[in-house]
Amino acid sequence: MDVANRRLAVLSPEIQLYGVEKEREYFAKVQREGLGLEKTELLFKGVVQMAVESDKVSLGSLLDGDSASFEAVHRIAVLSLLVDALPLSMASCPETMFLDLHRLQMAQAEFHFDTLSAT
Repeated sequence: MDVANRRLAVLSPEIQLYGVEKEREYFAKVQREGLGLEKTELLFKGVVQMAVESDKVSLGSLLDGDSASFEAVHRIAVLSLLVDALPLSMASCPETMFLDLHRLQMAQAEFHFDTLSAT
């Protein structure tokens, strides 16, 4: 087990770089083919508005490019997808999260299972 963990630790940067490269290729394809980002824009407009109104982030920090504020908005956006009562699908998933759709679906199912189990 220790050997496997060490190998994963050694390979991790390379695997991460590969994942980033795949995402770049995907978004280049999206731009070439003129696919829209309507669902992504709709999600983040709503999340930013809610986060600013509830003082979770300030609009000024977002406009200044504060990375912590961007991370907070992203966390809130993902959480809003996971707690949604409607199951995520290709039709409902924001375009920028298509590559993670399966993981998001699994996390959403686990969240709802845990919620039902706790009640």
